[in-house]
Amino acid sequence: MGRLSFGRLTQAWAGEASDFTPLLVDRLDQLGEALDLELVAAGRSEVTTTGGRRIDIVAQGSDGSEFVIENQYGRADHDHLTRGLAYAVA
Repeated sequence: MGRLSFGRLTQAWAGEASDFTPLLVDRLDQLGEALDLELVAAGRSEVTTTGGRRIDIVAQGSDGSEFVIENQYGRADHDHLTRGLAYAVA
C-alpha cells in the first residue's frame, strides 16, 4: 500500500498559472461545491484585463452571475487583495 504524505503545493504544481489554474478550471464543479456555489463547469482562465493584469479564472454561476477567482498558493500579500478590489470595480 502507498502512504499519503503532505508536501508543498509547488512540488505538485510547479507553476500557479501553467499548472494549478488549469487544474482548478478542470474541477470547477468541485471548487464551486467547496465554496457552496453552483458554478458552471466551463470557465475562462488567464483573462487579460485593461490594466495588463490577468484574472486567473472567470466562472459563471448557474444563474448567469460571473465570479472572478484569484488563486494563490503562496504567501498572501496586499497585491492579491488589491487585484480582487480592482476586478470588483471593473
